[in-house]
Amino acid sequence: MIDQLFENNGIFTLDSNGNFKSFDAEKILGYKEDELIGKRFTKVLPKKFLPAALELFQRAIKSKSSTAEIEFYNREGKLVAAEIKGVALREHGKITGFKCVVKKGEKK
Repeated sequence: MIDQLFENNGIFTLDSNGNFKSFDAEKILGYKEDELIGKRFTKVLPKKFLPAALELFQRAIKSKSSTAEIEFYNREGKLVAAEIKGVALREHGKITGFKCVVKKGEKK
């Protein structure tokens, strides 16, 4: 039952430079964690969604969390619609990165 709850969801963390620190969204995007650790999140994000992703991170810095609907490239290079919810990670008041939950969406 728990597996069904997370079947279409994933989670990842980014450092303050936008590099993957952890990645557990293989069921959605097809990438294994070791393929993305240390790489920039723009590797899986089409350029047209960069402004939406940056806005999500800016809103997450100002509030507790933020949500956006965007598309990612999966491992095969195909677009996958997703809803992403991000929160800023802080240490001693300084932004150290972001934690994001990704839920597989439907293409419009």
